[in-house]
Amino acid sequence: MGVAVKRAEPIDKREEDLMWSNGVLGDSSPQSLVDTMVYMCGYYFALRSGQEHRDLSFSQLEIIERDGLKVLRYFENTSKNNPGGLKHRKIEPKVVEHSENKNNPERCFVRFYQIYVSHCPPASKRTSDSFYLPPLKKKKDDIWFSGVPIGHNTLGKTVSRLCSMSGIKGFKTNHSLRVTAATRLFHAGVDEQLIMKRTGHRSIDGVRAYKRIADDQNREISDILNNENGPSKKRKIELDTCISEECTEIYSKTPFTLNITNCNNVCIKMTKE
Repeated sequence: MGVAVKRAEPIDKREEDLMWSNGVLGDSSPQSLVDTMVYMCGYYFALRSGQEHRDLSFSQLEIIERDGLKVLRYFENTSKNNPGGLKHRKIEPKVVEHSENKNNPERCFVRFYQIYVSHCPPASKRTSDSFYLPPLKKKKDDIWFSGVPIGHNTLGKTVSRLCSMSGIKGFKTNHSLRVTAATRLFHAGVDEQLIMKRTGHRSIDGVRAYKRIADDQNREISDILNNENGPSKKRKIELDTCISEECTEIYSKTPFTLNITNCNNVCIKMTKE
């Protein structure tokens, strides 16, 4: 009682973009590749920072084809949400599917997974089925990673290390990836049941604990409060006719809805003046 619990903070999109731009995330080196796998698995599968990450294995992941897209499927093993035993025998393990990102292939989870697996030693040369493997000091042909799993302590400090390398402040941990996934889905207006399906929560109260206010939302609130007239309302502008030989210019400082009927040569410019 009276002790504030320090909670992992979500990673906003600007911070994530920074990690991509400075090469902390990516496939420029074996280390950045395995770090990217930790980041993406934690974020896209909404894994818990501890046991689920440590227990993640190659056998829990597979690629399938659906509607012309490659889909990476994750099968939950026993975890905090589903520890097994008679009490939980009717609970179905979490299954998450994530489709390839054709709009931005440079950050496609499925593509990075395939690259990573292609550089890992075959099952016959691994000491376990653990998914996260440390880079070799010297690459051996196409094999970039060792056959032994990454140590628990090293794995557990991955996100805090990546953020430190990028100069990102705040309490960022591996659990921040799960928090980030739930927070971004909440902000996008995704139904709570769909979020629970992704995170594996069995109660709405549990998943609602991940409703966090992101930095961009704080900025939006500040912008509203800085406006003496309150939040700007969208204006509706209708153009019924215009002269095709000339350009009709519309300047606005606030968002608006534009209804155009039988018009062309319309130029819309946003201005701060």
